Amino acid sequence: KAKVKELEKFRYRKDHRKILNQFRDYPNALAKLPSEVKENIMNHYDDPFTITNMDSFSEDELREIVFNIHKEKTLRFTYHR
Repeated sequence: KAKVKELEKFRYRKDHRKILNQFRDYPNALAKLPSEVKENIMNHYDDPFTITNMDSFSEDELREIVFNIHKEKTLRFTYHR
């Protein structure tokens, strides 16, 4: 079962790679993610979503990034702290 979840995460990453790579263009892309995940993504300037870095985040966190980008892009949604 764990291997299936990992494969699902890799497939999600592959299917949404173009959107994930746009995270720097959207200030709220990393909102609601744990601090350590945000730091890890920001510390990989070239490409944080490589196969070798996939252990650094879950599929849910990838989904959150895509969702945040989608909200900001289509609804011009911003987060208030």
